[in-house]
Amino acid sequence: HKAISPDGVRTAEISEAREHSMGNPTVGALRLTNGIQLQKCNPAFIWSTDSQYLAVPQWISRFVLFMRQRLVIVEVTSKAAFASRFTYWLLQPRKFAEGRLEVAISSRMGIAWEREQPLVLHVPKILKEFVRIATT
Repeated sequence: HKAISPDGVRTAEISEAREHSMGNPTVGALRLTNGIQLQKCNPAFIWSTDSQYLAVPQWISRFVLFMRQRLVIVEVTSKAAFASRFTYWLLQPRKFAEGRLEVAISSRMGIAWEREQPLVLHVPKILKEFVRIATT
């Protein structure tokens, strides 16, 4: 999956994504043209309409046995990445405009069910509640 920022300046890409387990969503290394790299990302990433942020679900291990997703928001100009403390079976960013990020989330039933109401986050305000993570 490859996406050019709305201003046409940067590109984000996961060139080789593979299923993290049989029949489940894919995972790969996200690379931005400004040098940021994040491992274990889902190709369902989205640029903000002002091209300042990129939202991407990232797979992490929970309780050793379970793979779940947290949301990572990359602040492109500062090259900083911030990860949510919350996790879900599946996250699907849908809209990212004027600082309002809508994310479809799975229900507690598992990966195949989506909740009726999306998770709505206000960026950059929400980043105070996220944890800064390293990028490579």
